[in-house]
Amino acid sequence: MSERLIAVPTMHEDHRNWQSILSMWQQDLKSWDKQLEKGLSQIEELQKMLAYLHKILVDHKKAIERREESLRMHEHDLASCERLGMGYLEALTLKHLDMKRQVDRTSLDHEQIKKHHHNLMAKLAELVTTMNTSV
Repeated sequence: MSERLIAVPTMHEDHRNWQSILSMWQQDLKSWDKQLEKGLSQIEELQKMLAYLHKILVDHKKAIERREESLRMHEHDLASCERLGMGYLEALTLKHLDMKRQVDRTSLDHEQIKKHHHNLMAKLAELVTTMNTSV
């Protein structure tokens, strides 16, 4: 036998050390399991947030489509006003100012949605990258 003999007390000491290491690993596994459960819960919450973001995007798309339709109608009315004379100009001015407020508000909404969407997608991509490179 080419291995040198190990004394029994040394073997017992090794076993105690290994048992300590195994116990530490078991504690790590319990802790990781709890963290994973929390992570799964957080992923469920993330799914809800993404679904809500999707709803916001759908609603925003509809608002933009309404603004486009209003603009087409307003432009048509303006062209009619030019043909018919200045009598309708006051009403069109009021409509124009209302449209300006709506577009300004939609613009602010759009920028807020854009920032939130960008940040969320960046964090999600970072998470996916991390998950793909681990273990």
